[in-house]
Amino acid sequence: MRGASPSRFVTLAAVLAIAVASLTAGCTRGGDGEPVVRLDGSARVPDDEGVATSLSHSSITLDGERTYPVSERLISFSTYTGAIEPMITRKGQYVQIGLDEEDGKKVMVWMAGIAQVLNTKEPAVYYTGIYMRREGGRAVFRDGTVIQLSPDVTVPEKAGTGVIVRIDPASHRAVEVTRGAGRSTP
Repeated sequence: MRGASPSRFVTLAAVLAIAVASLTAGCTRGGDGEPVVRLDGSARVPDDEGVATSLSHSSITLDGERTYPVSERLISFSTYTGAIEPMITRKGQYVQIGLDEEDGKKVMVWMAGIAQVLNTKEPAVYYTGIYMRREGGRAVFRDGTVIQLSPDVTVPEKAGTGVIVRIDPASHRAVEVTRGAGRSTP
């Protein structure tokens, strides 16, 4: 930049370094340097999931039954894009959460928004993604989402297949996986 002094660039670089260090320090699990959650496509197995029936900046209630305090380190994001999103906007939606221990109690440290619940005759949640593999009774997707499968559900044989997953919000399991969503990998 014309007219900008070298000390101005040093000051800006220092501010950015402090900001990055602060964000990184606040986003670790249990203070051991492990990130609270990875948003790089690594499989994210939720500690709990369900419909966010009550949300505040201090707690979340899933399915009207299980309540967890919210950590100051909370990362709330879209499971599809990894973009950070306000947790409060997820009320009434199906979410997956990660828990950690703080001061001797379990607290929510991450929340992935999955989708709105369709209040049809049989309530359902639809997730679209690129199926990558099966790990035991779970399906793992390219964006890192991990969904528990009902025992009778079949998944594609080929990794990289675009699918639509119908989740039963009461059982927290995929009850149907069909081909046809997203861009499959050739």
